[in-house]
Amino acid sequence: MSEVISQFLEYTRLPYELSKSTKLPSIHLADQVCRQRLLFLNSIDSRSNHPAGVRSAQELLALWLEPLGFEITWIWPSQSSGPNDKAPMLHAKRKGQVDQNVLLVGHADTCRAPADVATTELQSSVWVGPGLLDDKGGLVTAVQIVTNLVYSSRDLPNLTLISSPSEELGSPGFHEFMAQVGSEADVILGFEPAAHDGDIIISRRGNRWYEVTFTGTEAHAGRTRGEHVDALLEAAHKIVELSSLGSSLPGASVICSSLHTSHSHFNITCGSATLKVDTRFETEEQLQFLHSGIESILNKWTSKASQGPRVPSISYVIKDDCPPFARRSNSVQIDSLLNELNRAYNQMELSQAVKAIAGGGASDINYLCRAAKKAQVIVDGLGPSGGRMHQTDEFINVRSMAIRAQAISRWLIEALNRSDERSRP
Repeated sequence: MSEVISQFLEYTRLPYELSKSTKLPSIHLADQVCRQRLLFLNSIDSRSNHPAGVRSAQELLALWLEPLGFEITWIWPSQSSGPNDKAPMLHAKRKGQVDQNVLLVGHADTCRAPADVATTELQSSVWVGPGLLDDKGGLVTAVQIVTNLVYSSRDLPNLTLISSPSEELGSPGFHEFMAQVGSEADVILGFEPAAHDGDIIISRRGNRWYEVTFTGTEAHAGRTRGEHVDALLEAAHKIVELSSLGSSLPGASVICSSLHTSHSHFNITCGSATLKVDTRFETEEQLQFLHSGIESILNKWTSKASQGPRVPSISYVIKDDCPPFARRSNSVQIDSLLNELNRAYNQMELSQAVKAIAGGGASDINYLCRAAKKAQVIVDGLGPSGGRMHQTDEFINVRSMAIRAQAISRWLIEALNRSDERSRP
């Protein structure tokens, strides 16, 4: 592998001013480079609550991008986001020769600490370990694409790559910045892991998370004469009502995901309880329907009224508010991208039939497309394929990084060429 890497490094030392080859590096060559890069990234513990490691991962990305002509800017969150206040967003920008703006997005933080890839696995088709798929493999794929473009295309668009330090937490403090960056893009490419069987994602549901507090009155469970107000009982009534709210709305859901009470003892009635409610929706109209329903349900206390001096209450705060990413991409462009992906898989003799689907969860691309009025193509799930995300046995299909990078690079070059031909008089 070292010989292949040295060949690649020699290839990338070509000065930008020289005439470039119009050929992309072979998938085999790119595969070896992607493996090496992923090993480097995987050596860094970049869990969301470990800002020093997240920053190290971001700085490694910057080291890869600067020799390609990218100007690096560090963006700090606009509001307090806990430990991640100490880890900035990477904003890398390279000015091109074509008046088109291509935005690539991934994230450096992971849910768990990494595990070493066994030496015996280095040339295998599957690597196992937290964060390899989500999203270190996605970042490596994005870096490979911009490398391909810089060294195989004469007329480049303006390229921007951003990497969030806290996507797994919802990227707090960066939403306005991402909306601004998204508003400038003609093409937005998200490098979250591929969906099932390598499928790409052309829409995602939004989410709004409510933290609901029920405040009642505690009392001695054996001696109460009706002065207690049971917050847990009230929460149970609301869970039933809230859970049925989303069932009447296709594509939407309301999940009561967690319930905590003021104590964990026998012999005391429950004086307060906190419920976490997770809503998902495909459109802003669905969000308004769900929000109105939730407010109506929480507006009244339905169980036994208090006979004591304290009036029971229900309040809530919104902990996360992520807009939906509705399908907006040109179907011809999506079909062209699918053709390139399937062509690349076939080239490697892999029987893959990549499709465009709707994704269930949200990602940073939801915030990017909020103000993306001019973007003609918005796609996510362009990262590598694999499975078991966020688990200790998370795995990545290693070759899919180079395969997908090759296909997406080829698609971008052809799409830009077509755009350039249409713009000529």
